[in-house]
Amino acid sequence: MISLKGEVYAKSSAEASDAARRFEETSVVLVWAAIQVTVKDMLFGDSATQPVKYVMDEKFELYNVDVSTLYFRNADSSQHGTVSIVGIKATYN
Repeated sequence: MISLKGEVYAKSSAEASDAARRFEETSVVLVWAAIQVTVKDMLFGDSATQPVKYVMDEKFELYNVDVSTLYFRNADSSQHGTVSIVGIKATYN
């Protein structure tokens, strides 16, 4: 059973490259995540493609997500954005 109470997760990542970057290298499952893009626009997706554009200061939520499956890259060449994720880690009882 997955519990809705869990440890808080918070991390920011500034994109210094135009290549797609995996947000976490190892599995981190969140039952709820609030994601905000700041500084510059970012593209969001998986390892193969990042088709969804989020503009600076836009926020969105995801549920039951492994953040190691999320990839971000700069929407415009050399325009480095920052992605911040705050969430609740899944706990298994």
